Amino acid sequence: MTSSILSRMTHRVYNSKMIDSGDKKFIIQDSCNGCKICEKVCPKNNIVVERKPQFLHICDSCYACIHHCPQNALHLKNEKSNAQFINQNIKLKEIIDSNNAHWSTGA
Repeated sequence: MTSSILSRMTHRVYNSKMIDSGDKKFIIQDSCNGCKICEKVCPKNNIVVERKPQFLHICDSCYACIHHCPQNALHLKNEKSNAQFINQNIKLKEIIDSNNAHWSTGA
């Protein structure tokens, strides 16, 4: 019983912190060309790109947007490296297709 209450409280605090600050820690550099890759790889459907990415404040901090940006234009504010990690076993198209399937089913 106690662990259930603690779990709910922790979840509530985590969610409030993520909603309040999850995507406020990003910076978009001038090299962004509006390609929309960040929008397509975001599993939360949190990014909308017209000219530059706009965040809807429902970020889970997975950083798929940062790591898949072909211009390396999206970074964390306090980031010390421009390195990107891309899992060589998963293709960009697979991530995008998975997200499209998820959002088209209304899940």
